[in-house]
Amino acid sequence: MSNASIIRRMLLLIDEAEVGSMANGEFECQIEQHIQAVEGIDNHTVHEVRRLVADVCHAHFVEGDLEFGDPNAAQKSRAVLASYLTKISDC
Repeated sequence: MSNASIIRRMLLLIDEAEVGSMANGEFECQIEQHIQAVEGIDNHTVHEVRRLVADVCHAHFVEGDLEFGDPNAAQKSRAVLASYLTKISDC
């Protein structure tokens, strides 16, 4: 699978997280699996994606029936992650 298609899948995961259809643990796990599949990226990029994913999860926590966070901060953190992933796919 090409890096571009992997990144597209990651962007879809961000969309799913935005509508709250995915728990944070599942979101982190899915992103981690995808970022490990991207070829030719350095450790700094992997760590930056992990940091941005943590920001998303801290801004809007969802686990089962428990949900809390700031919707504006969550939207901003998802946008930052999506922008970063788009930059990776452009490389």
